[in-house]
Amino acid sequence: MMATDTASTAPPTAHGWGISLTTDRDWTQATTIEPLILARTRMDVALPEPDTRLLTFLNQKTDSLKLLELELFSTGPHDKPSATRADARAATLVRRLIPPVVPAKTRIALRPVPCHWLCVPQHAMRLVMRINHPLVGLSFDYGHWLSAGDDGLEVILGMLMPRLWNVVIPAEVQAKDRHMLMQVLCRHGYDGMRTNDPTVRQAAGAD
Repeated sequence: MMATDTASTAPPTAHGWGISLTTDRDWTQATTIEPLILARTRMDVALPEPDTRLLTFLNQKTDSLKLLELELFSTGPHDKPSATRADARAATLVRRLIPPVVPAKTRIALRPVPCHWLCVPQHAMRLVMRINHPLVGLSFDYGHWLSAGDDGLEVILGMLMPRLWNVVIPAEVQAKDRHMLMQVLCRHGYDGMRTNDPTVRQAAGAD
């Protein structure tokens, strides 16, 4: 089940449906879920075009969809994590997704994932700046950041803030760490989405 941080009063609130588009069944089911607020999928930046299912999905669902999260990986033999050689290809692929989301102003958030080609927030922000479209930003997974043992939460969120569309806060994050994150977000005036289920599963009863 997808949930949000209920303490947040800032729009948009994703208390509706969410789904991770990873299997054929997910793609089929996503077209029938109403309202579908948030969707997450993966895209291979080594391919010349986006998955046709994704383009079809966006043309069907952007009336309710508030946020599409994209995890970018690569099957290219030379595309190491964060390698800049694939930036141009990735930017072109993401730009192909923009036209169908413009009418409903659905936001696209690049979501770094450890061991993927797009694996760190700094790279995601660089790619967002390269794409240079007001609907394209990024998601920050607090669980990944804590697992990496990085310092400087204030600095990294300050850098991301102009284009930060979603903050993922896993349910297992300890209270003290959650409190620290909330303080930083408050200081930076963050008013975007906060989701607390990193898997973005369907809500109960969505069978």
